[in-house]
Amino acid sequence: MRAERGLAIAGCGGMSNAWLDYAARRENAEIVGLVDIYEEVAKAMAEKRGLDALVFTSLGEALAATEANLVLDVTIPAG
Repeated sequence: MRAERGLAIAGCGGMSNAWLDYAARRENAEIVGLVDIYEEVAKAMAEKRGLDALVFTSLGEALAATEANLVLDVTIPAG
């Protein structure tokens, strides 16, 4: 990780775009992991955004495998 903040984005649906835009504008942040319960959704977001971030279906796995020190939770609240 090169940036001060390694970001793991949990939830790769439409709402994550705003947070990905925000992170892209930050010089001190690097997206190191994308997490979604549907792996293909996270992969599609990485491809769409041209990200070199790792893709996961488990936040725990993402935190263990990356140098993330900040999680942006963009998931739908459980009802």
